[in-house]
Amino acid sequence: MGCNRVENFKVEGNGTLGFATVSEIKFDYRPDTSKWRTRYYENGTLLYTKYHFGNHEQFLYPNGTRKDLFYIFGGKDLAAVYSKPSNATG
Repeated sequence: MGCNRVENFKVEGNGTLGFATVSEIKFDYRPDTSKWRTRYYENGTLLYTKYHFGNHEQFLYPNGTRKDLFYIFGGKDLAAVYSKPSNATG
């Protein structure tokens, strides 16, 4: 997947993002300017990488585990989020 632009952001102090403390975020964009990858770091160590596929997001962790989120819409409204952990097969 081609990358057209990367943006780096440093978080002042301790930025808390859900379950993790983040000190740097890197956004990667496709040539059409849509975001395709976001990498989250704490003090230079990669915490996880999130890939953006429209209504699907995939989280990859350094230990090899993976989590997928599928956003299900009813018309224009978000109706549900299906979470598939890395050990799920269906």
